[in-house]
Amino acid sequence: MRSKALKKIEISKKLSLMPEHKIDEVNDFVEFIISKLHVRKRKPARLCGVWKNKGFENIDIESELKAVRRDLTDSILHRKI
Repeated sequence: MRSKALKKIEISKKLSLMPEHKIDEVNDFVEFIISKLHVRKRKPARLCGVWKNKGFENIDIESELKAVRRDLTDSILHRKI
């Protein structure tokens, strides 16, 4: 039996071949199937604190931005046309 991921890829390829007005019908059909299954909508993932204690709190943002701006300005002013 083919995996779920392969089936999704196959369906995606077939959708790309369909005319636009038929895609709306497919979308309606998929929504109908989902409504019959009583599938709960996914809650958005919370990424709050994902970078906490990774060292980013030690970066001096102001000086880093100034350095990047200076480098960018230099590269623009010294490029050969």
